[in-house]
Amino acid sequence: TITVIPGLKTIVGALIQSVKKLADV
Repeated sequence: TITVIPGLKTIVGALIQSVKKLADV
């Protein structure tokens, strides 16, 4: 697992969410 800054994890999570939304369309 990745152990980095919690903030970075949040940013990555948001990015994935955006990609999922785009792919959903």
